[in-house]
Amino acid sequence: MKINKETFDNLPAELQKAFKPNPNNADEYDNGEEAVDGLKSALESEREAKKKAAQERDELRANQQAEIDKAREKAIKEARQTGNWELVEKDLREKLAKAEAEKLEAINARDLETSRAHEANIVADLGKLFVSPSAVGPMIKSRLKTEMVDGKPVTRVLDAAGNVTSSTIEDLRKEFSTNAEFKSILVATKGSGGGATRPAGGSGATPTKRKDFANLTEEAKFANANPVEYAAMLAQEQS
Repeated sequence: MKINKETFDNLPAELQKAFKPNPNNADEYDNGEEAVDGLKSALESEREAKKKAAQERDELRANQQAEIDKAREKAIKEARQTGNWELVEKDLREKLAKAEAEKLEAINARDLETSRAHEANIVADLGKLFVSPSAVGPMIKSRLKTEMVDGKPVTRVLDAAGNVTSSTIEDLRKEFSTNAEFKSILVATKGSGGGATRPAGGSGATPTKRKDFANLTEEAKFANANPVEYAAMLAQEQS
């Protein structure tokens, strides 16, 4: 995501670390990520991941049983023909081990997809605190660690140094909401009075959607001064 120097200067020091100056343009900073509008909600992605995981689990069980049955039939056939029980047992063990390894690999891949979708849902939810969720996404993600526990995704909160804490997601939400460094980029919860703030240097028209703002600074100012209008703007984008 690219931002200009004015926006960069207004970002908290923690967020500035994610951006690098463009060597060819002194007024441009980039965090290496593309801002994407209209992505599926993380919740929908998680639901799709769970549905896919269930289908894969059923397929795995069917395939594994078929592999075991096939190996057993071959072992019985060879035993009857040659009486070489040692060879038959070795063949059976190899096939069973292969089936188990394939099952474990598929389960690990499924768990990884499920945990990523679960964490993305949390990142998206916490991102709603900020006027530009895409810009703070990497910062939020750096404060989370998701693992599979008893087949379910569990997300733990990390401190700024990356250490696991006893804090909950709600604790992290409160931390972001009360962090003075984030004040300029948080979505306002109370109006400050007055009419709608117009974007600086624009045509003078009241903004109706986020792309009407020239940068994050203008968007933050508008959100702080006009929380109701800005909330409606976000709701319209998500509909």
